Amino acid sequence: MESLHRCSLLALAVLLAAPAADAQDPFVISALPSGSGPRDLAAGDVDLDGHVDLVVANQFGGDLSLLLGDGAGGFVLAGSFPVGGQPQGVALVDLDGDGRLDAVSADSGSSSVTVRLGDALSGFGPAVATAVGAQPVAVLGDDIDGDGFPDVALAHDSGATPVTVLFGDGAGGFSDSQVIGSGFCAKALASADLDGDGLPELAVADVTDVQLRIFSSSAANGVFAEISSYPVVSEPRGLALGDLDGDGLLDAVVANTDGDEVSVLPGLGGGQFSSRQDIPAGSLPADVVILDVDGDEIPDLLTSDLGGSSVSVMVGQGDFAFAPPQSYATGTFPQSLVVADVDADFFDDAVVANVFSNSVLLLDAQAGPFVELPGGLEGPWGEALLLGSGIPAADLQVSLVNTGVPQENWGYLLSGLEKANAAFKGGVIVPDFDFGAVLLMRSQVPLVFRWPKALDPGVDIYMQAWFRVDKTIVGTHGLRVVTQHAP
Repeated sequence: MESLHRCSLLALAVLLAAPAADAQDPFVISALPSGSGPRDLAAGDVDLDGHVDLVVANQFGGDLSLLLGDGAGGFVLAGSFPVGGQPQGVALVDLDGDGRLDAVSADSGSSSVTVRLGDALSGFGPAVATAVGAQPVAVLGDDIDGDGFPDVALAHDSGATPVTVLFGDGAGGFSDSQVIGSGFCAKALASADLDGDGLPELAVADVTDVQLRIFSSSAANGVFAEISSYPVVSEPRGLALGDLDGDGLLDAVVANTDGDEVSVLPGLGGGQFSSRQDIPAGSLPADVVILDVDGDEIPDLLTSDLGGSSVSVMVGQGDFAFAPPQSYATGTFPQSLVVADVDADFFDDAVVANVFSNSVLLLDAQAGPFVELPGGLEGPWGEALLLGSGIPAADLQVSLVNTGVPQENWGYLLSGLEKANAAFKGGVIVPDFDFGAVLLMRSQVPLVFRWPKALDPGVDIYMQAWFRVDKTIVGTHGLRVVTQHAP
């Protein structure tokens, strides 16, 4: 059978994290737009409206799809932008320093990188291609040489040029390039400062020798050299870096496609990792991301599973222990994953590109009902006082004081003009984003909240607040305030 690392991929799905209380069915799935053969995707605020947008690399369509987010988990297809042949990777990075994200695609079929600079009118400007080594399949943006200008790094499914770095000139182009490594094929890469010198290292998934390779450079010469390598299970094609145990050191997670496992390598600092721990995953995991799907502040793992046409969640239990995988159906042959808070609920969601189904799926979380109260926040942990009333010439002012939660716990307040029944983990979505607010507050510290403009008498304002205590969400409670004329 042909090696799976050369499979073509064709669809998308979006997954929103669910509450721990609903562990049996954490996702509600709905469809989003998609192009032809979506292979990879990137998340960021492309149109500068404060909401997360998605850019999708469509391998069979030879273009990028721009999906603009509404901040509540919804997306609209805003345009398609041709790039090079068979794009298999995409990244969003501000290459020209104008404050807008630019799109960079890794075009495997044409052995090129295509840059489309961010454009206020259409989303992205004209395509500019740069020739690179054969079969670039993954791309990222980072300031790799520390000169203040973002650079681009590529993974190649070609032994002649496993990794390429294109050094940005700060104006949207590239000033120089460097090939890193030889004699192996790379399927994924990630960047982070692993040794504390202020410059990012490159972690690379080597499918030829079945290992994780770490490359580092110095500011003195800018030349990358391999500083460590670690064997993994089988065909590593997904890679993530994150602090899994809270020790301040980045750990590595590798998706082993042929092994139905992910390899977790605890970080030691200095660009070094300790021996791997292999964790059961779904069937043929193609990618892996780190996020907190259950809100307990312990990182969990999420894989896209080619063999199961599903995603699998491995819930973190601390100290690098994970529960057995729980799988949830997506489109056919899910591939790339990206983490982003697409519905502005302060919790990370995941977006997955599938194979052969040409679809985008939104997996939304569920929470408890919104509780209407005439004069205060429900529960022993808080109370609310109406200090002022809304009149045509003044703002409504509300003070929330919590007295039952330890000082070190954070709380959240959401407000809107309608009762917010659209649920997510730990809270509610504000139904009217033009006239709503999301505020972060410490417990036991009074929060004074003012509407940004005056309200007419009799207008209902709905609020909901919650805290997290001992890694458990407490209090998804509601407050309804009715504005009145001043006496």
